[in-house]
Amino acid sequence: MERSITVTSHRRFILKDEHINTEFPSEFEDSHIKPEGVIPGGRRTKLQFLNYIRFRQIQSEILAVQFFDREVPFDTYGEWSVAVGRRLVDWQHDSLSQSEVAPDWFHHAVWQW
Repeated sequence: MERSITVTSHRRFILKDEHINTEFPSEFEDSHIKPEGVIPGGRRTKLQFLNYIRFRQIQSEILAVQFFDREVPFDTYGEWSVAVGRRLVDWQHDSLSQSEVAPDWFHHAVWQW
């Protein structure tokens, strides 16, 4: 939630990306997750949430590099920009390939920037 508010209000992050190290939850419904592992055949009920988080991670990186002096993780800004664009297209493709959970607006989200 902090990322959503920070990005839309153009404020600095309270928590840096490097300090967020929580593992993603399983994409399967909770009733199919047992201590010994995931039971086959469970519905993938958390994909939309996980896609949203992955998008926010990319968005957070863009904001940190563009406005908050984070070092570009490539040799040049141009290389980084192309790599981020590729990650956004990959995110869009992955999200749309999960047609059972992809909301209608996903195919527009990448092109809003």
